[in-house]
Amino acid sequence: MMPLAISGRRPAFSLLELVLATILMAVTISALVAVFRPFANHSQTRAEEQLCELRREQLQLLVGSYQADYGRLPSSDMRELEASHLLGEALPRCPVDQRAFVLEQRSGLVLPHRHR
Repeated sequence: MMPLAISGRRPAFSLLELVLATILMAVTISALVAVFRPFANHSQTRAEEQLCELRREQLQLLVGSYQADYGRLPSSDMRELEASHLLGEALPRCPVDQRAFVLEQRSGLVLPHRHR
């Protein structure tokens, strides 16, 4: 059994104290979200940029395999890779801006692109 306070009532928070505590918690959480949201967005953007680079490197390897198999480079849009046995799906796109990758015909390099 709980001990009774001097006045004979149990010690407890008043409704006003509970409301103020709830408001204070909501303000604190909102402030934390406002402060840390840019960091979360930056991390996601950086991860998508890294995935873009990995997809470009994957395409570069596929271009090399295509050239070894067929004795020539695919076209600059690399549509031949979709029709070949090398790629069983659609050509990967940049996850940041959904742009297609481009093959530079003189050098045989899949060109990187800027996201900003």
